[in-house]
Amino acid sequence: MKKILFTLYIVLFSMQSVFAQTSENSKTYVKNMGIKEKLSGAKNEMLFAIKTEKQPNFTKEFDQTIDNFIVSYIKLVDENVNDSEIKAANKTFHETQQLVQLIPKNPVVFEQKINTLNEKLDLSLQIIIVKYIEPAFLDVIKQE
Repeated sequence: MKKILFTLYIVLFSMQSVFAQTSENSKTYVKNMGIKEKLSGAKNEMLFAIKTEKQPNFTKEFDQTIDNFIVSYIKLVDENVNDSEIKAANKTFHETQQLVQLIPKNPVVFEQKINTLNEKLDLSLQIIIVKYIEPAFLDVIKQE
């Protein structure tokens, strides 16, 4: 019994290490893209239209949605781009602050997956905004 548990522990630990290693370059690349900062800026611009007492819940849901999006984006990059290319792009960014456009293994499929992911993000954020925004501001947005 102890051998089985020990073996299971080793296998699970090894798998965790492999998953952590495979996405580290992708995590760095996506962080370099500044997605979270850009979307957080948009969130901050919307806070004026949300009652103060609702802002903590709005912020929590918005941030969780963004975090989920980023995790999914990292996974897509990790699965669709060679790690050596991601690593080289990160090195270039570190040296020049210029983001290198990655070339996925299958650009058409990758673009479809990214578009689907972006559509899900847009819908999720719209739902959160409608849930928390003051009705008067919602009417103004609908008119635009």
